[in-house]
Amino acid sequence: MTRKSLVSLCLPLRPCLPLPMLLALGATSLAAIPKSEDPTFPFPVFIIVAVLPGASPADLEQLVVDPIEEEVQTLDAIDRVQTQIRDGLAVITVEFEAGVEAARTEDDVRREVDTLRPRLPAELVRLDVIA
Repeated sequence: MTRKSLVSLCLPLRPCLPLPMLLALGATSLAAIPKSEDPTFPFPVFIIVAVLPGASPADLEQLVVDPIEEEVQTLDAIDRVQTQIRDGLAVITVEFEAGVEAARTEDDVRREVDTLRPRLPAELVRLDVIA
């Protein structure tokens, strides 16, 4: 037998030594990586809620939803606008593309809705933008 074979047979731990070392290094690295319990993801999605008591879904769509959607569609980087209408209630969800600055986009949505407020029915009880 060659000398290397004899050494491997006599010292069987030598080939296995790198595995515990790599495991220890991995455990140390995992412990050193900073973690956040609740990481923040500024995902620009805004909900516009409009309440017009006694209005049918058709009236609500014509008087409130269509003007709001037209104003909001003028903003840049919109991914999708989705609306749900029930008797007296409209919920408009505005989603923007990823990577858009959420704070600036929220200001833009609020500004558009506030600009539109005088042209909406006076009976409108609530018109809010929820971030």
